[in-house]
Amino acid sequence: MEKKIFPKNYLTEVVLQVDFNNPVRLTSEMIKGIHNALPFEKKEYKENSLKVYEIKVEKENESLNIRQVGKSGSFFAQELEQPVKFMVDNEKFLFSVSKYSRFSSFFDIFLKGFKALQTINHVSEFKRLGLRYINIFVFDDEEIKSILDWRKYFKPAYIPNYEEINIEKTGLSIRRSMNRLIFGDGESFINAYFGVWNKSFPGMIVDKEFILDMDCYVDNKILSEDDVFEMPKMMSEKAYKCFYSIITDRLEEKLEEK
Repeated sequence: MEKKIFPKNYLTEVVLQVDFNNPVRLTSEMIKGIHNALPFEKKEYKENSLKVYEIKVEKENESLNIRQVGKSGSFFAQELEQPVKFMVDNEKFLFSVSKYSRFSSFFDIFLKGFKALQTINHVSEFKRLGLRYINIFVFDDEEIKSILDWRKYFKPAYIPNYEEINIEKTGLSIRRSMNRLIFGDGESFINAYFGVWNKSFPGMIVDKEFILDMDCYVDNKILSEDDVFEMPKMMSEKAYKCFYSIITDRLEEKLEEK
């Protein structure tokens, strides 16, 4: 399937994360070094402490023990007037954006951050690589008059028949409906989490909002640095095919709008 570049999207966050196979011990000097190695003109960083909270109960005495187990760094930059964020701690390196147009430019920025990390503290083995697309579709009252109307935009196989699952003569009504499907082909997996979240919960569903959260990941083998360079493009293509299989022609028309 040829991948389309839609003029419009409903993405609120796109995340590319790599998890280290062995924990990395970060120091303040390393975090500052990563910041200095980032090739952006506008940038800043923040150092944080990683803490573990332990509750001990002995007879009638209860105590809370807080231990610092490491450091993390958050890095903020501007690339082509777009805010981007990197984060590193002892277990992972993460890149996220709130505005997304195409994979190639997104991945180019990720590589700038990843190479800065590798310059300061080279990591050779990874246990998970994940590319996550979070879509939040918000339509008006004329388009979505009931939950069932989401079938106009997402194929009926993915949307329950809400009329059949309402509990009659009880006063009860659906307040949240989220579904999860995990697809896999032996090489990678896609965790598709979708439905009506209802941010007004436990109140009634008021907002005409639908979430489609797709996390494409590889975690069934030890990954190398070359895998981090090569596999995300394949993962992006699979996530796109999954997205395209879920939406209807009517939603595609909305994505074509400028």
